Amino acid sequence: MNNVICTSFGEYKKYVEEYYPKSEFSCTKYRKIIMKVFSLIEVTDVFIDYLKDTNYTVYLSQIRHQFLLMLYNLPNYNNFFISSLQRSISESLLRMTIVSVGHEIDNSAKMPFFRIQEKLKVTDEYKLNENKFKNACDSLFSYFGANSKIMHNNPSNKQNSVSYIKGFNVAPNDSESEMITKFLKVISEYILYTFSKNNNINDYTLGLANKIQLKKILGVETYQSYF
Repeated sequence: MNNVICTSFGEYKKYVEEYYPKSEFSCTKYRKIIMKVFSLIEVTDVFIDYLKDTNYTVYLSQIRHQFLLMLYNLPNYNNFFISSLQRSISESLLRMTIVSVGHEIDNSAKMPFFRIQEKLKVTDEYKLNENKFKNACDSLFSYFGANSKIMHNNPSNKQNSVSYIKGFNVAPNDSESEMITKFLKVISEYILYTFSKNNNINDYTLGLANKIQLKKILGVETYQSYF
């Protein structure tokens, strides 16, 4: 594993211990999730550098920020917060995808979700499922919809305000942890495989510095499987 990611994990663990001393969240228990988020941040940084002269950097920077917010919210875990971030990440990726199939970034930023869905579903990439494009889009559609429902739920609450807030100070249960892990895997697969393939990002087009960094983050074998 990349030494930068291991160092980031160590710094994050100290941060959690200092700022969330009463939190039930254990960095050791959720190490895989934390490391995966840091890995995605590192990968996103490489893509931001490689695509610095394109419109993609706007969305990639948003996604990077959303990953950092996920790390911020994990120790004070609440399903609403994590769901809102999953929805936001899915939306940013879908808006970036609209740009990748030929729409202007201004149009993409203003386009409602249902219109994004409509326009992506009529593309050749979606119809032919090139580079798992349809599978990836359908997963993002699903995450956007499911997390929107969670965000718009209005749970009944008979506790007083302080007791209710104290109830936020819990760690993800096994089911929630598994769902976060699955989400991060889907996002990683989209960025590394579908987005990269559709935008001709590979070992021949990447610069030397980008290749070296990706190999450090992913490992040589995983890098070769994607690029």
